[in-house]
Amino acid sequence: MTEPVPVYPCPACGGTADLVAGCRRCGRAPDPVAAEVIRLDYQIRVLAPRVEQARQQHLALAAALRDAQQRRQTLAARVRAATFAPRPAPVGPPGTIAPRPGAPIGPGTGGPGGPAAWPSRPAPSGTPCGPAVPARPEASTRTVQNILFILGGLLFGTAAIVFTSVAWATYGVAGRAAILAVVTGLALAVPPLARWRRLTATAETFATIALLLVLLDGYAAWYVDLFGLAGTPGTRYAGLVCATTALVAAGYAALTGLWAPRYVALLVAQPVLPLLAYDLRPDPFGWALVYAAVAAGNLLVLRLTRRTTAAGGTASAPVAGGGTGPAPAPVAGGGTGPAPVPVAGVGAGPAGAATGPATGPLPGGATPGDGRLVAFRVVGWIGHAAMLAAATLSALVALVVADVTGPVAVVGLPLVVAALLLVAAGAVAGSAVLRGPAGAVLVVVLAVAVLRPIADVRATLLLVAAAVVALGLAVAVTVTARPLPVAVRIGHRVGALIVAGVTALVTGVAAAVVGVATMAAALPSTRDPEVPFDWQVPVAVLVVAGALMVLLPRAGRDATAVVGAGLAVLALPAAAPMAGWLVGLVDLAAAAALLFTALSHRTVTGGVVRAGAGLVLVLHAVAVGLARPQTATGTLALVLLLGLAVTAVAQRLPASGGPTGSAGAATVGPDAVATAGSAAGGGATGTGAGPGAAAHRRPIGGLAFAAALVVWPALVVAALDTGTVAAWWQARAALLAAALLLPVPVLLQRLRPALLPYATAAVAVAVVVTGTAPGGPHDEPPAVYAATGVLLLVTAALLVTWTPGRILAAAATLPLLAVSAVTVVPAVAGLLLSPYAWVGAIWSGRPAGGVPTPSGRWPVDFGLDSAAPAVALGVLTVAVWLAAHLLRPAGAATPGTVPGAGAVVLPGAVVLPGAVVPPGAGVPHPDGSHPPGPTPARFGPPGGGGSGPGSPTPRRCRSAWPPSWSR
Repeated sequence: MTEPVPVYPCPACGGTADLVAGCRRCGRAPDPVAAEVIRLDYQIRVLAPRVEQARQQHLALAAALRDAQQRRQTLAARVRAATFAPRPAPVGPPGTIAPRPGAPIGPGTGGPGGPAAWPSRPAPSGTPCGPAVPARPEASTRTVQNILFILGGLLFGTAAIVFTSVAWATYGVAGRAAILAVVTGLALAVPPLARWRRLTATAETFATIALLLVLLDGYAAWYVDLFGLAGTPGTRYAGLVCATTALVAAGYAALTGLWAPRYVALLVAQPVLPLLAYDLRPDPFGWALVYAAVAAGNLLVLRLTRRTTAAGGTASAPVAGGGTGPAPAPVAGGGTGPAPVPVAGVGAGPAGAATGPATGPLPGGATPGDGRLVAFRVVGWIGHAAMLAAATLSALVALVVADVTGPVAVVGLPLVVAALLLVAAGAVAGSAVLRGPAGAVLVVVLAVAVLRPIADVRATLLLVAAAVVALGLAVAVTVTARPLPVAVRIGHRVGALIVAGVTALVTGVAAAVVGVATMAAALPSTRDPEVPFDWQVPVAVLVVAGALMVLLPRAGRDATAVVGAGLAVLALPAAAPMAGWLVGLVDLAAAAALLFTALSHRTVTGGVVRAGAGLVLVLHAVAVGLARPQTATGTLALVLLLGLAVTAVAQRLPASGGPTGSAGAATVGPDAVATAGSAAGGGATGTGAGPGAAAHRRPIGGLAFAAALVVWPALVVAALDTGTVAAWWQARAALLAAALLLPVPVLLQRLRPALLPYATAAVAVAVVVTGTAPGGPHDEPPAVYAATGVLLLVTAALLVTWTPGRILAAAATLPLLAVSAVTVVPAVAGLLLSPYAWVGAIWSGRPAGGVPTPSGRWPVDFGLDSAAPAVALGVLTVAVWLAAHLLRPAGAATPGTVPGAGAVVLPGAVVLPGAVVPPGAGVPHPDGSHPPGPTPARFGPPGGGGSGPGSPTPRRCRSAWPPSWSR
């Protein structure tokens, strides 16, 4: 191909120009770009015919290829149909084998047309002979048609969307409306025809596209301002379009029996109410109601679907037992599978013919187990859950900001509606797992909805209002429980228990705070404080206790009543101002009632609960009574009398349902105690109830007796404090009172062996407390009291013949010994080691010449600044001697016969005189001076000899210790 002459028309004047001289008419310079454009025009004119020729050849070849492929497919299908067609099995002589499936049949093949191509052989025994099973094709014609129609529908819908959004402005209003109306009508007309042809999947696809076009029609009408629709607010118009589409889809589904319109109607109906309510600008209260309405609509749809399922049932075939089996499921393309075959041996007569559900068809030919129905219900439940969650969240927001956004009286209404929808969902679902929690939530929400307005209007009455609401709900749940299902009944009871339990927790804490406040009034730093709360606390405690008694089973009502009564007594000071003595008196009166009823109660649990509540009230009374000495004396005296009275009543009542009598009273010693212990544990014989029926009586009586013994020293101290007795006399009187308790265990060994363990423990506690309490402002020597306590406990161990009691007394001496050691050990160490203190002077200071020597004077700072360590050491020595007497072997006459007893007693006997009168005290040194320190006159009787003024000079002692160090 020769290149053309580089000549081109001038772009300026149109004259002839070239790349050498330019334009010959206007003189324009050469323009290579314009020349290149002319050259490309020539090249295009040359290539265009060649491209068209090549395209025609390609189309011809493609058509030839398609024809060959189609002919090949047709012939191959004919061959497969002829090869795999079912044929009756040839009947041959016994022992022959049927032809292989797919083997050629004809002359020479052994078939009906000629002799066999190979000799027949006997068939193995047990080989079945029957018709050959035909091979199934990969895909049926109906399936291929459905796939093609679905793809076509998708393309059609895509084209409609693109047309509406892109090419819409090209046509006028009339043209646009006509195009969309025709397309929508055609789309709505295709599904019934496809379903009539049993192309179900195709019908579902085109139905979905048609309803999508309905939505597009609504948008197009608003966009072009058809009939002035553009003036309608966008959200409201969108809600109306969605509502119209949902109605059209529902009606279309009812007419055609298709499932796709049902999905469209359900999904498009969700935003209808929110879009319509948006322009009203609702608050959280209104939004909660809107979402609740949508959730209710979803629940109604699910209920109707379930009712249709229950009423329609399934077209079924007979099954074993005379019932009916499920209907055949539809196959792809809208057809059905093989008809059900009756089960052999099943009679169809009335006898034993149990029929299944009603046999009416479901919408769209579905069955209860069909995937389409299950998927539709799943979508419905998802929508219901989402809208219910939105309604609940909005209701909670409205509940919190009720005083700002809406009426307070009905602020809990949306939350109650949401709870009712949850209960309705459980009923529609038919699930016991959902019904129970839904019922509990409803009861709790009702309580919240009632209490929220009260908290905003009369917050001062909230506590008693909560108690009344809890009681009302408990009564309502109990009254309405009989006609309800078991799951709903349990859920309602659990919800009422939650309300009553939370209220009981709050009121119980409030009652405990009141009790602590009344006890704090006994402290000098907080004398007569203001008691928190008011009259609501005791009233609310009693009302909530009543609510719990209504809800709890019989076994828990008794304990609830006792605990409620105890808390109400503790909370009484909040109702009205009460003096300290009156509070203690009320506590003790209630405690007495509880303790005596505990003794008369026949069950161990009830008795223990009553006794525990009584003990709490007694402790509270004692703590409150400590505010003043007179109140403390009266309270402790009443506690002592109450303990003795409870003990006396417990001893008169049968221990385990039988008479107590005086069994075991004639026996003394460990055997008697063991017998009494077995009787207290329920082993006593009698004519009453069985063993253990009232086994709590003796332990309660024993503990009351022990409490009375422990209170006795405290009562003595309080009585002396009332008379303004000095503090050191009070401490000594307390120790004396504890010592007076020693005969009690001895007497109980013969009179009441069952009380011996309690009495022994009480004596040990009283002695330990009085032995370690002295000290502080009255400056009493703790070591003397502790040593005396050790002596008392050792004496008690000697008097008591019960081995566990002796062990208990010995263990109780440990804290007393520790207190004694703090004072005695430093004093004894100073006494024994202080004479050798001069040895340390060798290593201190600068030597002044020579080795230091003893000065000959007794040091005065060895710790015996008072007689307390000496007295304590002496008392401990006696206690050790008594302990050695207690531990002596059988047959030993004196403690000295105990191995090692002398090693214990002898050091105390040697050190005691030195502690009382140090060696060399009052003995003059060679220089004529007397050593400092305590003199015999300090420890002697009044008016005795000594080295004081007017006393004669003591006689020189011949003791050689300490020696005279003077040379």
